[in-house]
Amino acid sequence: MIWSNNVTMPQMPLNMIRAFAVVYDSGGVRPAARRLGIAHSAVSRYLSDLEAFLDVALIDRGAHGRRIR
Repeated sequence: MIWSNNVTMPQMPLNMIRAFAVVYDSGGVRPAARRLGIAHSAVSRYLSDLEAFLDVALIDRGAHGRRIR
């Protein structure tokens, strides 16, 4: 895709991508938080922010926890 000079693509913070990748690799938010050395609520927030940025659900949230789609 070619962008004109006056159109800029918003930058996605790398923390969101990193959190998603570690959640995928470790199998969950809490293990990802331990690996990243941050609170699990911060990882959850990064995932929610990434979903909002992309306007797509990346995580299935249910009664039995969360799963990557």
